[in-house]
Amino acid sequence: NLHFAAGYSGSGVGASVLCGRILASQVLGRGDEYTSLPLAHYLPHKFPVQPFLGIGARIVLPAIVRTEDAWEQAREPGRIAAFFAGMSRRIGYNLGP
Repeated sequence: NLHFAAGYSGSGVGASVLCGRILASQVLGRGDEYTSLPLAHYLPHKFPVQPFLGIGARIVLPAIVRTEDAWEQAREPGRIAAFFAGMSRRIGYNLGP
């Protein structure tokens, strides 16, 4: 069996400690509060292959930016921008509004 931790960001201290405890519990075969966390068994979605990834990014990213800009200005985003900004979440990725 192979256990690894990857993809966490920020200052890293808290995430490193938590991931270390999760990995230690998994290696030791424990069924404790660390191995029961959703993070301990999370498998990320794979991104689509090119050219779909590039096309999607060129559509979704600007829509996310426009939607967040509208929210910062206390106004509703346009329907088209809101639709495309929410597309990544609708297909299972934790991105955008």
